Amino acid sequence: MPDFTAVEQAVQEAIARGAMPGAALAFGQGNAALFCKAFGRASLRPQQAPVEERTLFDLASLTKVLATGLLAMKLWEEGLLDLDAPLAACLPGHFPPDKAGLSLRLLLAHAAGLPAHVPFYRDRPPEPADPRAQRQEIFRSVRQTPLAYPPGTQTRYSDLGFILIGELLELLAGDRLDRLCAARLFAPLGLGDTFFVHLDDPLPGARRPAEIALSIVAQVIQALHAGAET
Repeated sequence: MPDFTAVEQAVQEAIARGAMPGAALAFGQGNAALFCKAFGRASLRPQQAPVEERTLFDLASLTKVLATGLLAMKLWEEGLLDLDAPLAACLPGHFPPDKAGLSLRLLLAHAAGLPAHVPFYRDRPPEPADPRAQRQEIFRSVRQTPLAYPPGTQTRYSDLGFILIGELLELLAGDRLDRLCAARLFAPLGLGDTFFVHLDDPLPGARRPAEIALSIVAQVIQALHAGAET
C-alpha cells in the first residue's frame, strides 16, 4: 500500500494557512481504492460543517472545462461543430458584428477579446419571477458587451466567452446546457453526482444536498447576501 503521509500533511498545512477550508482526496488504481480521506470544513457560513467522504463539491468555474468545454469537444468529435468557423456561420444573424467573426477556438482559448467579468447579477433579483426571461436577458447582455481588446492579440480569462459558447451549444443542439451535459457527458461516464443546480425546472438528479461544499467564491457571495439581509 502506498504511503500517503506526505499528501495528508500537505493538505493539513494548506488548511492551516487558510488556503482552503477543507478538502476530500481519493486515489485509486484500476477498480481498487487506495486512499480516501476528508479534511477540514465543508462550509464557513451560515455554520461550519466538517467535510465528509460523501460531501459534494461546488465545481464553480471548473464548469468551463468539465461541462461547456467538453461538450464543445464532443460536438466537434461528432462533426457538428467547426472550431474555426466564425460564429456568423454557425448561427447567421444571431451575433452582433463585433462577435460575428469570432471562432469557437478563440472563445475556448480565452483569446476572443471579451472582458474577464461583468457583474450581470447586480440589479437583478437572485430568484426572479421569470428565470427563463432573465437568462435570455443575460445572454443578450453578453452578446452586446463591447470587446476589450482585438481578438487573437492576447489571452485574458473570460467568463463571458464561455457564456457565449454555452448559448451557442444550446441553440445548435436544441436543448439546455445541463440536459446536454447530463445526456452526452455525465451519464455515459457514470458521473451520477455531477449535475447543474437550478433554481427552476431542475433535472430529477439535480438537488441541493445539505452536505454540499461551496467554493470560496460562492461562500463570499453567500456571506455578502447574509450581510445585506441583516
